[in-house]
Amino acid sequence: AGEWDLVVSAGGDGTFLKAAIDNRGGTPQLGVNTDPKRSRGRLCADFHQGFPELLRRLRAGEFKWLPRQRIEVALLSTEDGKQTRRVLPQLALNEVFAGEEDPTRASILKLKADGVGPWRQHKCSGLLINTGTGASAWAGEAGQVTETQAHAMLAALARETSAADAKVRGIDVADTERLMDLTLKANKELRRRWLRPWEEGMDVLVREPILEWGTVDPEACVWEGVEEGNLADESSTPAAPPEPKWNAVHLHRAVRELELASLGASATLVLDGRVWVPIPRSVHAVLSVKPSNILWTFSFRP
Repeated sequence: AGEWDLVVSAGGDGTFLKAAIDNRGGTPQLGVNTDPKRSRGRLCADFHQGFPELLRRLRAGEFKWLPRQRIEVALLSTEDGKQTRRVLPQLALNEVFAGEEDPTRASILKLKADGVGPWRQHKCSGLLINTGTGASAWAGEAGQVTETQAHAMLAALARETSAADAKVRGIDVADTERLMDLTLKANKELRRRWLRPWEEGMDVLVREPILEWGTVDPEACVWEGVEEGNLADESSTPAAPPEPKWNAVHLHRAVRELELASLGASATLVLDGRVWVPIPRSVHAVLSVKPSNILWTFSFRP
């Protein structure tokens, strides 16, 4: 891709991702949604005025640059006492899935974020590690609050609240309209916390964590990361690494590197649903976002 001035993908978001995953050189990429009636085309430019008009605006510089972070994957292995590091040629624009090749098997994964703190082990249906671009794709859908979950939370709250307080607070599990409204507001709040496409970070979602019945493990669900105020810039090193925090509710803002390994039978990494990479027990995978891997795209919005 580095030999060209522009990469144009004609199709939908899937076509855009297919082109982007091999665009290692970071050549600016323009997506054209060829079937806007059936495809949302979040990654594609709006060209309702016609493709010639889009090209005119492009030549005239009537656009804004939209940088998008991508995830690089490096595989670490040791043979005969010698460690090797292999960086995959593909870069994930949306997300990387880590889990068992057989989706009916539980995944057992351990991970460490930003090189800080101890290893954390999870038994679950896999991990979703996404960029800000991927926040509005699979990861965003997987992390939504459903009406069933909202109803269960309201019911639990109602049992711990007196009838008078419940009335004052508007807690009524039978009020379906109120339930729908709260669910929409909860998901709106979650979207507000998403990373933006240009932010240098990754969100990590533990899918369907397997916990002992009756227990709540705050380390089992979502990595919150290191607080931004504690992050060192490239020119300085903190006297001591900040302690990571794990939280089952809040999404993080600062995971820049994630090292993971599998204790399962046949774990796999899947990049943007297109590249499958086995990670046997002897291999560690390091996922990271770097400024050098940014994909430059276009925004034609005023």
